[in-house]
Amino acid sequence: MKALPWHILLKNYSDHLVNLVYILVFFQI
Repeated sequence: MKALPWHILLKNYSDHLVNLVYILVFFQI
C-alpha cells in the first residue's frame, strides 16, 4: 500500500475539522 505524505493527510483532516466547526456554528445561530 502506498503511503501518503503526512502533510497532505494532516491538511485534509484539518480541512474537514474546519468544515465541521463551520457547520456546527451555523446551526447554533
